[in-house]
Amino acid sequence: RSGDGRAVLRSSVREFLCSEAMHHLGIPTSRAASLVVSDDAVWRDQFYNGNIKKERGAVVLRLAKSWFRIGSLEILAHSGELDLQRKLLDFIIQEHFPSIAMNDSNRYLEFFSTVVSETAELIALWMSVGFAHGVCNTDNFSLLSITIDYGPFGFMDSYDPS
Repeated sequence: RSGDGRAVLRSSVREFLCSEAMHHLGIPTSRAASLVVSDDAVWRDQFYNGNIKKERGAVVLRLAKSWFRIGSLEILAHSGELDLQRKLLDFIIQEHFPSIAMNDSNRYLEFFSTVVSETAELIALWMSVGFAHGVCNTDNFSLLSITIDYGPFGFMDSYDPS
C-alpha cells in the first residue's frame, strides 16, 4: 500500500463495527466515536492482485485511555534516547500504573512484568472469542493492554478441536 496512512470507507466501517463488537464482548478496546467519509480518493489494491481501484477515503475517530504503545518505548531505545525513554516510562507509570511505586528502584521491571502479563491476558481474551489480529507488531500493542488497532483482522468461523 506504500504506507500512506490513509483509510478507505470499507475498512473504516469494519473497524468501527469490530471495536464496538469487542467492547460488547467484554474485550478491552479503543472505541469508535465517529466515522467521517471523505471526498478524497484513495487508491487500493484490495486483494493484492495488481487490480488497483479508487475508493472513498474515511477517518475513524477512536478513543482510548492512552495511545502509548510498546513501540513508543522501542523507538526511543532504538534511537538511543534513553533519558527521554525513562521520562516517558515514569510518566506512563505515574499516570496509568498507580500500583507501582515511583520510588521503587525496580519500577521498570515491575512495569515490564505487568505489561507482559496483561498483554497475555488480552490475547487470551481475543482467542476466547475467536479474534485474530492481522498485524501483531509493537506499534499495534498498547502498553495498557487494550485493543487499539483494527488493521487486518478476522474472526474464526468455527472451531474444531480435532
